Amino acid sequence: MSKAVIIAGVTGTAALGVLLGGIVGADIGGNWYTSFSFAGQRGYEATGLIGAVVGGVALGIVGAWLALRRRRTT
Repeated sequence: MSKAVIIAGVTGTAALGVLLGGIVGADIGGNWYTSFSFAGQRGYEATGLIGAVVGGVALGIVGAWLALRRRRTT
């Protein structure tokens, strides 16, 4: 497996994590944490930002782990 494929996989999973984390975070902030503030944002914008960062990092790590695992087995 080439390095370009591994990088594309990790980048793709991180981008998916940013998208899903932002959506879930905005949903949580819009419904339950409307007075929460973070980085100058408030409510769904603040929790959406946190969700995007956490989701991107988490799925980026998962993508890297899967790529390295796949690389070792082939």
